[in-house]
Amino acid sequence: MERELFDRDTLLDLVVNFIPLGIILFFVGVYLFRQPWGFDLGISGSCSHCWSSRSSHWQY
Repeated sequence: MERELFDRDTLLDLVVNFIPLGIILFFVGVYLFRQPWGFDLGISGSCSHCWSSRSSHWQY
């Protein structure tokens, strides 16, 4: 008798774990691509004045 690769309980466990992961990835994608605040909240956006070529020293 050949056993299935995943039995019913294992498939249920996988689905229960992948559904929240998919929801989290969806919202991360929306956050990264939509930018709902109209400006960049990432490190490059918050420290853009630190990287300017005009300044010879770090500005905090």
